[in-house]
Amino acid sequence: MLTHIVAKTVVFDEAGKVLVLRRSADDTHRPGGDDFPGGKVEEGEGIFEGAVREIAEEAGLQMSPSDLQLIFATTKAGYNTDHKTDINIVWLGFVAKLPKSQAVTLSHEHQSFKWFSLDEAIADCDGPTQKNFMEAIRDRNLADQFVRVSKRAGDA
Repeated sequence: MLTHIVAKTVVFDEAGKVLVLRRSADDTHRPGGDDFPGGKVEEGEGIFEGAVREIAEEAGLQMSPSDLQLIFATTKAGYNTDHKTDINIVWLGFVAKLPKSQAVTLSHEHQSFKWFSLDEAIADCDGPTQKNFMEAIRDRNLADQFVRVSKRAGDA
């Protein structure tokens, strides 16, 4: 059975808001749904490197692996339409701070983006794994901690 690793990143701005991307209407997976930058980690690619690549591809943000913190992981069963077989999906959730002086630039995979409070993003979320990821951030008070630590490090 194939295993796919998916790396998604919740990007926080300086105010603690979450970057939420809206998938294109013609997207084959959850068209028009809300999502975070991320996707499948390529064969031979490290999980942090895959997350960084996906952030650059989908949101136009340049980060390094050291900018990310892995805080969530889960598994689920899926189906690969290309190989016509069941697959295991390992879903990894990272958090990152929006790099200073960078603006979001969307790829063709997304039609718009918005900055939400974490609670707004959870309430508006239509993906169960994405919702579980954000609830884990909220329940562990990681948003406040991450933004506070990032601000302190940036002020030094």
